[in-house]
Amino acid sequence: MNKTTLLLAGLFACTANAEPVITDFNVLGFTDAEHTGTNNYRYSYANQQNQAGDVIGYSQRRNSSNNNYEGQTAWQAVDGVTIKLGLTNATHTGTNNYQYSNASQQNEAGDVIGYSQRRNSSTNGYEGQSAWQAVDGVTTRLGYTDAAHTGSNNYQYSNATAQNEAGAVIGYSERRNSSNNNYEGRTVWVAENGAMTQLGFTDSAHTGTNNYQVSYARDINEAGDVIGESDRRNSTTNNYEGRSAWQYSNGTTTRIGLTDSAHTGTNNYQNSYAQFQNEAGDVAGTSQRLNSSTNAGQGQSAWQAVDGVTTRVGLTTAAHTGSNDYQYSTIQAQNEAGSLIGYSDRRNSSTNNFEGRDVWQAVDGVTTQIGLTDSAHTGTNGYRTSYAQFQNEAGDVAGYSDRRNSSTNAGEGRSVWQAVDGITTKIGLYDAEHTGSNNYQYSSLNRQNEAGHVIGYSQRRDSSNNYQGQSAWQAIDGVTTRLGIFDATHTGTNNYQRSWINGQNELGDVIGYSERRDSNSNAHQGHTAWYRDLSSAVMYTFNLPNAVNALTGYSYSIFQFINDAGVALGRYSFFDSNNNQQWRAMGFTVNDGFFDLGSILEDSLTDFDLLALYDGLYLNDSGQVVGRAYDQNNNTSTIYQATIQLARAPNLVSSVAAPQAMVFTALLMLLMLSRRNVRFTWLKR
Repeated sequence: MNKTTLLLAGLFACTANAEPVITDFNVLGFTDAEHTGTNNYRYSYANQQNQAGDVIGYSQRRNSSNNNYEGQTAWQAVDGVTIKLGLTNATHTGTNNYQYSNASQQNEAGDVIGYSQRRNSSTNGYEGQSAWQAVDGVTTRLGYTDAAHTGSNNYQYSNATAQNEAGAVIGYSERRNSSNNNYEGRTVWVAENGAMTQLGFTDSAHTGTNNYQVSYARDINEAGDVIGESDRRNSTTNNYEGRSAWQYSNGTTTRIGLTDSAHTGTNNYQNSYAQFQNEAGDVAGTSQRLNSSTNAGQGQSAWQAVDGVTTRVGLTTAAHTGSNDYQYSTIQAQNEAGSLIGYSDRRNSSTNNFEGRDVWQAVDGVTTQIGLTDSAHTGTNGYRTSYAQFQNEAGDVAGYSDRRNSSTNAGEGRSVWQAVDGITTKIGLYDAEHTGSNNYQYSSLNRQNEAGHVIGYSQRRDSSNNYQGQSAWQAIDGVTTRLGIFDATHTGTNNYQRSWINGQNELGDVIGYSERRDSNSNAHQGHTAWYRDLSSAVMYTFNLPNAVNALTGYSYSIFQFINDAGVALGRYSFFDSNNNQQWRAMGFTVNDGFFDLGSILEDSLTDFDLLALYDGLYLNDSGQVVGRAYDQNNNTSTIYQATIQLARAPNLVSSVAAPQAMVFTALLMLLMLSRRNVRFTWLKR
């Protein structure tokens, strides 16, 4: 056998023209008597799916006689098997067997955190809640339960707020008066391998009367570093005297933030907040500026703490300083490299009047102003306002600047921009179709990916400045491309067109929809979903059959999700022969086109007592989709999980030598006719 024969033989399996198929279909959640009401009513919902395919959610508990709501049961589904989570003993069970648990978060290892309500078994009265973590299906209670955290009637309240991939959990437990149940603060903690460690400050500066203490845990990173704040209290009067920001790392709590005289008021009042923490342990936050004599607020300062050392960032020039040394800066985001974005107020030095905001980026403690500052974006008295919305790991920043009339200071819309290496470039659409009277232009951002691709909208305006819809776009390397569908079906009166974006992946592929409009009345007639493939610059338009009402022309399709493999999920309106509408789950890939998820199911939906698949909520990189389905009562309250297997044969003809290509094509045509059912699971383009 020669090399050509070997090559062609090897391509048979890779180029078989099979349709996508859904396998491994399972209904998730509970369907037993405790979770079924009258007329077979059931309701389940999925909160999250991880990359391993573990799903967390809840199922409502219903009275089988009268359908009364009796709480909800938290669950985790592993390999299609639903496992009950939460605390269900007598302390967490009320009258009529009322129980309420919720699974809040799941990490990639499948560890789950959540809470269960505490109920009075005689009256069903609410008596707080208990925090828990479930590992391998075993639920362990978390939080403090001693006398300081227990009120009257055994009231206890704990909450798990976050966990990292190692399974370390942060949360808090309320402090309660055992006699009258009065709130006396809250204690924050980290739970690691079953051991509870109290966090925050508990010295006299942070303790009021009756041992009142309040702390907050904001974030935990993969190293186990935790950031938060502790209230400062007067030990005699219990008066609030601000907050101290801190970071807990390797068993040591370090105070961070600015505490000099410019940030200290009367009675040693100091107020700092820890807002962002990255995986390196860099922390960004703010500290209130105070008059040391009167305690009057004089703005706030932004800062970053690296290795426990706090450095102030932001703009502090004369244009950003008002009377009485008023300055106000805040932080909007921090990336893994420690690059910060934020803004600083512009102030009149004599009157302290607000004169806008300047946006900036701080790298290694050096603050650089970004945004648009030309005459089109500057009003009277130098008034201008910019805002940074997104920053990726490369440090690319996307934001907006308000447009101002330089004579009257009247608003004339908004421009969007991207700053790369400190250089700001205007993006968006601003041709005649997107410009109104007085040069009014208004654009907004949707998101930016790690490659620096930005997506957003620009308003459509006529010469009288009347609103005529909006155009969707994508900007790459400063060049803006309009996206959407612009034909007669999607154009109303006065050239009204309106498109939206639902998502963008790291490839730069974009999903969205364009509104369908009546060309005579401009009446809304639904949506048409589209997928724009960046590599080919091709716009794919929804085209499944039976999707248009034959009487009214109404049709509705929308994408809800796109992953980095280029697979999109959504739903569309399906019409039967009587024009009755039912929502159907759909999917799309460039190589497979649009497909109805229910129609490519290997098994029959009737085997699961289902009528149709309603939508897709989550999709992981293994092709496991979680969504909602119609039950026999036409309710969208059933949760399913299945695997989408794609027939994504790569186009390899161009790699075959020219004399062999004709042979290959002929064999490929024969192969297509044979329609061998060979499947490809999750091949990235």
